[in-house]
Amino acid sequence: MACMYASAQRPCAGFDQPRSPDEIVREAMALAQSQRQRLGPYSVSRRYTLENTHLKKPAVLQVLWTYTPGKGKQFRVVRAEGVSGVTSRALLRILVTEQKNSNLAVDPASIDLKHYSFKLAAQEGSDYKLQLTPLHKSKYLINGYAVVSRKDSAIVRVEGRTSKRISFWVSEADVIQEYANDAGFWLPSKTKSTASVRLVGKTRLTIDSGEYQFADSRR
Repeated sequence: MACMYASAQRPCAGFDQPRSPDEIVREAMALAQSQRQRLGPYSVSRRYTLENTHLKKPAVLQVLWTYTPGKGKQFRVVRAEGVSGVTSRALLRILVTEQKNSNLAVDPASIDLKHYSFKLAAQEGSDYKLQLTPLHKSKYLINGYAVVSRKDSAIVRVEGRTSKRISFWVSEADVIQEYANDAGFWLPSKTKSTASVRLVGKTRLTIDSGEYQFADSRR
């Protein structure tokens, strides 16, 4: 049987050849590492929408993110609608946390063998579905599933509940993170999270990414 695709980690493997969960994850990690090495400066516009029954209308931030290799991410709020008081502080805290994490040597939310144990839950068409079990409790790690493309070895979707409360004020969150291929790079396209917040109840945050603009990518 001819090989469907190949890589340095998997020189010649048939598309339907059974693979262990750890093998699948190692290939996804290798792809992520290769992407980090090739990825040059970029910018992307993201829309943050916070919804709660106590709000008269959704609070919305339009944010321009820029990424520079070796320096991480920086953000600039372009437009704000219905944002004030508590919602302003909550959204700003989310932005600052993402900015700080982008400068860390190790991504605290990465799907890898240091953070999780894995079990193959299903093979769904062209994807693997892996069950995620955090090796330690963290607000960045989830009990749930990761969907990995069998063709590209890319993580295309992560869903589940955080293994720890987000903070004293915010409960564990139900999260869905989707990724899309943009110019050969798998990057976040949409995130949905729902959590219970003290005093105000169930709160939903949706993050929609626009088109990525690449200044220089080493392909």
